[in-house]
Amino acid sequence: MARSIKVTVGSGGGYAKVMPYMTEEMRRNTTSKKDKKPDFYPAYLVYGTKRGLKPRKDFMGAALFNRRSFVRSAINAALKKALVEG
Repeated sequence: MARSIKVTVGSGGGYAKVMPYMTEEMRRNTTSKKDKKPDFYPAYLVYGTKRGLKPRKDFMGAALFNRRSFVRSAINAALKKALVEG
């Protein structure tokens, strides 16, 4: 799941999103057989399920903290690029 976390910078560098995206490995290992759509496990961790899986701690906050230098450099590079192009 850690490999699914990506930083996306908005057009013009106005914003940055840090969030998990579904990887190809997640698609292959789907548990949803009835509708053939892959389950997105990070969503279960955040929101829980009707079947009793309780929401967990904010794993995205921990991941952001652990990768903060990478995130900061990505945001800084996008801002610099936007200022040069703007």
